[in-house]
Amino acid sequence: MTDSLAAQVARLVDERDVLDVEHRFAASMDGRDWATFRSLYADELVLDYTSYRGGDPVTVSAEAWVERVRSRFATLVATQHSLSNHRIEVDGDQARCLAYVEATHIGRIEGAEQWCLVGGQYDDLLSRTAAGWRIVRKKLEVRWVTGDRRILDLPTS
Repeated sequence: MTDSLAAQVARLVDERDVLDVEHRFAASMDGRDWATFRSLYADELVLDYTSYRGGDPVTVSAEAWVERVRSRFATLVATQHSLSNHRIEVDGDQARCLAYVEATHIGRIEGAEQWCLVGGQYDDLLSRTAAGWRIVRKKLEVRWVTGDRRILDLPTS
């Protein structure tokens, strides 16, 4: 290996820090910790959820994204986002993280508890800032959906 020990350690620290952002993303969403959720993003980011919702990727402020997720999740009883098989590539102050996702959503329709499970992959781009790694693009590539999709389309509060 041609990398120095210091370069190898720096790469491992970067990969671990990116992984920490990804884990805090899932935990803060499911725990409804919106301050932590906001802290994971650059002030402006690109969202690409077109594989689920259609349309085009959009550029939004982090505050608008947090409010959108908070409002959507207010209609749900519970969620659990499980991330696995992370592949992280760091190139200077930029990083890409690919991770499998299984996202369970539980809601109520006409008084009955329903669930929807979404499986796929996140393809995130992150930038190193003075405050640490921040997500600048979040892309969801849906591979399958099972259960009642209507719970993800309930009117937001």
